[in-house]
Order: sequence, then C-alpha cells, then structure tokens
Amino acid sequence: MTETLEEKGPSPTDIDNCVPILIGEDQAGWLCRSAPMIEVDRTFHRQSWCFYCRHTTHHSMVLRNTIEPNYWGPSISIRCDECNNVDADLFPGRAREWDGL
Repeated sequence: MTETLEEKGPSPTDIDNCVPILIGEDQAGWLCRSAPMIEVDRTFHRQSWCFYCRHTTHHSMVLRNTIEPNYWGPSISIRCDECNNVDADLFPGRAREWDGL
C-alpha cells in the first residue's frame, strides 16, 4: 500500500516550513526548512581582516538558537561586526572546523 503526501506529511504545525517534492516517478517526500534562528549571545572574538569589508574590523563569536525546540539546536559562528558575514575573517575558499565546543 502506497501512502500519499497527505498521509505521511509533516504535522500541521510544521506545514509552513515544508514543501512537497518528487524524488522519483512513484516516490514523494517533504523538504522542510529549519525553524528561524535568533541571536542569543555575541562576545568579542578578535580584531582581524575582513575579506568582505576589505579592512580590519572586530569579529564576534555569535551563538544562535531556534525559538522553539528543533532538531538543529544552537549554532556558533564567527561574524564580522560591520557586515555580519559568517567566517569573513577566513580567506575565501577556507572553512572553519570546530573542535570540542
């Protein structure tokens, strides 16, 4: 027996964040976005070069979390205080790896 999208879809409270998608000719699923994130805490990290602003700026460690409980949980990032871009202190093409936070 094959379920329809309505039978195996997300709960009615999540429907605003989800859209139906077709995976194959006979398979369907849901693509859901995470809940909106808000900034919980911002602390000074260091002063360094911003590759977006093109000058030395203050960078902060930013803790963001969802308003409601969610699968994604809190996230930490380093953001430029002027342009607010994530990892703007890293050379383009580089990525930051978090260890033991």
